[in-house]
Amino acid sequence: MKKLIYVILAGALALGAGFAIGQSPYTATIFTPGIVMTASAQTSAAVPLGTSPNNRSNGYAVGTVTLTGSSLTTATFGLLGSADGGKNYFPLAISAVATPGTSATTMTATANGLYRVNLSGLTHIKYVTSGTFTATSITLLLTATPTGIVSRLSGGGPITYIATTFNEASSGNLAGTSPACCNSVGPWTLASGTDFTYTGLNSVTSTTSNTVADLIDSGAANGVLRVTVGALFGQAEIWARTTNATNTILLFIDQQGAHTATLYDYVGGVLTQLGTPITGLGGVTFAGTYTFTFTGNQISVSISGTNLSGSICASGCTTSNTGTEVGFYLLTAGSMTLTSFNVASQ
Repeated sequence: MKKLIYVILAGALALGAGFAIGQSPYTATIFTPGIVMTASAQTSAAVPLGTSPNNRSNGYAVGTVTLTGSSLTTATFGLLGSADGGKNYFPLAISAVATPGTSATTMTATANGLYRVNLSGLTHIKYVTSGTFTATSITLLLTATPTGIVSRLSGGGPITYIATTFNEASSGNLAGTSPACCNSVGPWTLASGTDFTYTGLNSVTSTTSNTVADLIDSGAANGVLRVTVGALFGQAEIWARTTNATNTILLFIDQQGAHTATLYDYVGGVLTQLGTPITGLGGVTFAGTYTFTFTGNQISVSISGTNLSGSICASGCTTSNTGTEVGFYLLTAGSMTLTSFNVASQ
């Protein structure tokens, strides 16, 4: 198995003067146009966060700043936040999504990238540049995710955190898009490599191996993750309860070699197998629905497919992972197509 590499991805952000996208209470709000900075020691105009789509003032929880540069070599920037209507501003801690455990009030960018910031309780933000600025310009775009948005099924049923049939776009990469529903911190993020792409047929697909996963923050550690795989030829992984590169639960699906699905608890860089692998038929696609159920420190997995089916840890296996990121990737050359991805409470 290839060495697992993980990059936590953050919630979608784009910054600017006014609301452009996000009228549904289940989507992020994108502030456009992006703020353009052209030199060091600049402070942007205040960006009012306003009322979130669920009519909550100060109602944004998290965001990701997308930085793109023109002739970018090095640019140092930061964010200021106000919680009193723009009267007083203070530096905000931000982190690159590639290194979520490292935060600071200033970041130095040498390439385009994504940065996470906590927006809880804020009414306004500003961008600032400082230190080195070697670029024609940088553009900073903010997408803010509302606080406390959930979707309940009729009759007071489960809370749905993520629900997508991958119909958000007809083409293009999965990374950078957000599910239409419901409470995910979004967007999907991929640190490097070849991404899954939208087919225009309610699915995403990839035929190129990668070493990093497309990931999204569900906002919930407990619940049920259901991933419907339309086709799989090769080796792939589905990740859940991910905190960082060395702390995640993963289901290793091997259609190419051993024809098995094996569950692992990956803690501090050490893989521990959980339960007994499910054995499938060789030489055929491992399409089906992969279901992960989490309750406290217990996990169980079931697979319902024509050529691969069964349960792992049916009575529950213990895990110490508690993260809220979920995702998937194709490890070896072959193909993987997904038709739905859902996270809900039990």
